[in-house]
Amino acid sequence: MGVQQACALVQDSQLIGYVSPSGVDTQGLMAFAKSQLPHYTVPAAIVPLDALPLTPIGKIDHKALPKHTFALQSIDASTIPRTPMEDCLIHLLAQVLHITPEIVSPQNTFFEVGGDSLSAIRLVTLCHRRGLHLAMVDISRSNTIAQLATLIEANEAPMPTMDLYPTLSGPVQLTPIQHEFFSMNLQWPQAFQSPMLLECASVHTKAKWSRIIDQVIAYHDMLRFHIPAQASGHPSHGIIESMLALDSAFQFVDAASESELHAIVAEACARIDYHQGPICQFRVINLGQRQYLFFVAHHLVTDIVTLSIVAGDLELLLCDQPLPAKTMSYQAWSNQLQAMADTLDVSTIVLPDLVPSLPLDYPGVPLNRTKEHAQTELVTIDGQQLQQLNQFAKQSGTALVELLMAAFVWAYEQCFQQSKITMLFESHGRQIPGHDCDVTHTLGWFVGHHYLTLTKEQPHSPSDVLAHTQALMRDLPINGFNLFLAKHLKCFDTLDEYAPFDIWPQ
Repeated sequence: MGVQQACALVQDSQLIGYVSPSGVDTQGLMAFAKSQLPHYTVPAAIVPLDALPLTPIGKIDHKALPKHTFALQSIDASTIPRTPMEDCLIHLLAQVLHITPEIVSPQNTFFEVGGDSLSAIRLVTLCHRRGLHLAMVDISRSNTIAQLATLIEANEAPMPTMDLYPTLSGPVQLTPIQHEFFSMNLQWPQAFQSPMLLECASVHTKAKWSRIIDQVIAYHDMLRFHIPAQASGHPSHGIIESMLALDSAFQFVDAASESELHAIVAEACARIDYHQGPICQFRVINLGQRQYLFFVAHHLVTDIVTLSIVAGDLELLLCDQPLPAKTMSYQAWSNQLQAMADTLDVSTIVLPDLVPSLPLDYPGVPLNRTKEHAQTELVTIDGQQLQQLNQFAKQSGTALVELLMAAFVWAYEQCFQQSKITMLFESHGRQIPGHDCDVTHTLGWFVGHHYLTLTKEQPHSPSDVLAHTQALMRDLPINGFNLFLAKHLKCFDTLDEYAPFDIWPQ
């Protein structure tokens, strides 16, 4: 493309590229960058110059680069939805991201307007509920809204319903996060639950609720899951039953007061038993003229996405709409993870660094004597702050989590004079790079853990720390999931030669 010199610089929270000579085709260069680079590393603009300014020692003089000014652009046809499908997709995207549809153009990609992998799952779920074919892989390829709409329109056949998929039963190998749960040796493991209380828009009969909840239990295999108790050691598998007696997991009850409602909720939680089953409970509670639905399940079969899936399916059935097609079962997902572990070369795994513990105010005093003086600082980011963070992340080509971690590393060094920290990260785990598995509408515990050592070396500016943190976080094979697989699904014989897992930061 005739580029002789090039550099990139963050200006006013936007990544600007500079190239020479001035005759370079910047539009073609931008198109090439979009085709080769991740969306978050593509500059907002490319500025052609006759030559890039240099310092006396021959390095590019960033301070001498001209400041780029974005010209105001009038609204043109490219910003207006051309088809009903584009308009529908923009409104669904706006619903997921809590933004106004007017700021979304058909030429935007999902990630350009603030989307991430978790919100992509929600968008796919909303599309499936409306009978629209959309896959996670389509979004992850950074297709524009217009291109996604075209893909959906190309799949004219209606999406299959649950009737095309048989009810699963049989053994299920525990996944890494389920193994992690049992390795924690919790004092009250049965109490590790995910509850949800919803107020119903209208009152429905017991017969209708019974039919609907029975359908949900039949549809979602993991609601019939249990893990047989064993005399010693941690379990290795669970079992999905072919059916679950409705009266063991559902009650239609009246409450005279809110305190009685709370008692009903507590009683439902106490019935959860992942050994004997059932692992979930439903309660429809009538309180005066209002009706509530309470759902609770053990965390072994739930995650942050699960509750919204259950709520959405109940809403569909209450409106006499069919459930969407099933996605990959948790049983098949577990088998996929085991297959990945079987082919994993543990010699390629790099264990994170062990770093010094935080300095203590009272060295030598047993920690159990200082717990009473500990306190938790809770910081909440409001909607406006979150919007500002998302805007800065978008303009600087940074993922929001990378931005937050860079800020944490900077603050950590300032507070404790330590430039290195090993952290445990948790991800939603429903998408593994390089593996096309659709579990967007599957109930289960899809969480991944990985360790990462973050550093801040002196002297560095905040932008340098951000770039360094970004590079560290993006350099992990399959988002660090390989270490999680090796820990729980593969005999990691060399583990004892390194730092044991149980003394890493938890």
